[in-house]
Amino acid sequence: MAAMARSDPADHRGLAARVLCGLVAGALYVAIDSWFDTRFQYGPSLRLHALALVHRVIDFVLPLVAGALSGLAVHYLRLRAAVAAAERERADELHGHLHKVERDQAVWVIAASLLHEVRTPIHALGLLLDEIDALPAAAEAERAALMERARAQSDRLLAHLGALKSLPAARRPELPRLDLGALVGRFARDAARLGDPDPIRIVATPEPGVAACANATYVQIILENLVENSVDALRARGGPGSIAIEVAREGDRAVVRVRDDGPGLEAEAAAALFEPLHSTKARGLGIGLAIARALARAMQGDLVLEQSAPATFRLELGIEIEIESEVTT
Repeated sequence: MAAMARSDPADHRGLAARVLCGLVAGALYVAIDSWFDTRFQYGPSLRLHALALVHRVIDFVLPLVAGALSGLAVHYLRLRAAVAAAERERADELHGHLHKVERDQAVWVIAASLLHEVRTPIHALGLLLDEIDALPAAAEAERAALMERARAQSDRLLAHLGALKSLPAARRPELPRLDLGALVGRFARDAARLGDPDPIRIVATPEPGVAACANATYVQIILENLVENSVDALRARGGPGSIAIEVAREGDRAVVRVRDDGPGLEAEAAAALFEPLHSTKARGLGIGLAIARALARAMQGDLVLEQSAPATFRLELGIEIEIESEVTT
């Protein structure tokens, strides 16, 4: 109803009245000028025919034209004001609509993020429980080992949820000095079982002594997302495959590269790779890489696609923490 009652900024119904007002003003000026011409006669030099004609044009025509143009100018100014008001109203309506869309989208992104990050640990927990349930009663040592792995998966699940919870306040997270080579080496050994039963090798080649100011849980989640995507790509292709994780220092940055020997990424998929809710997988949520990049940037680093074929991701982290200065008054 409000949209129907909105006035049309291109409404010209007042144009004729404003022009008429201008003409009346011009005619009033002509009448006053004629009265002064009659009361105060000009000298003989102005009675020449040519000059008299010019004088009449100036006295009778120009005031009327000026009055009409003044009416047009007033109408134009009012029209501009109406158009500006209408545009402001439309902008306010659009802002309100976009705010609602963004709020709804944010709810879905949060839900998708939670689903993505808890899916793998919960699946692993289910598999471990199945193995424990299938053990004979006498296999106490094996049962204890599986229970320990189940607890590790539970801790991993809590760490993932804690990382997501901390993201909104992660402008200045705790970034202790972290031995990237040791972390990547442990991760590669633990993640090697992701390739089973497929013949997929996960190999880490860390450069010794490379450290960065980083959060270990954040780096772990980033690596899990990258390796899981590589494993999915290699399984979709079929046959053997390998994933290489390299650690090196380049200038003032510590760099972790994750590369697989799969088919690579098409240009269209690479362009939208880090967009939330965009996925090239039939059953993918399209949130893993967006989370990984957000975690990298929260650590004052970045995550980029360095090469499309073979697919190579580059995680770079700072050697030293960059402190943002605050201006206090």
